[in-house]
Amino acid sequence: SIGTFQAQGDSAVLAGTGGEIQVRHPFSTSVVSLACNITPKGRLQQMAALLLPGYSEQKPFILEIRGPFASPHILINGQKLPTFS
Repeated sequence: SIGTFQAQGDSAVLAGTGGEIQVRHPFSTSVVSLACNITPKGRLQQMAALLLPGYSEQKPFILEIRGPFASPHILINGQKLPTFS
């Protein structure tokens, strides 16, 4: 189980709301479930305004990573990002 966490850098402030990692054998079948609130700064904030539908500087966007390590689902504000094989 992963508790809450925070990190701050030049480009963003990240606040993890918790999650879980289940390590399995083989490792590629291990599962992750993690959510973070990301508040972009500087250039990243400008890019977010252009690339994320509905993004507002008034609140962070939500990044979620869920599923098996071999092919996790990545979501931003609930929208699944396309994956590439």
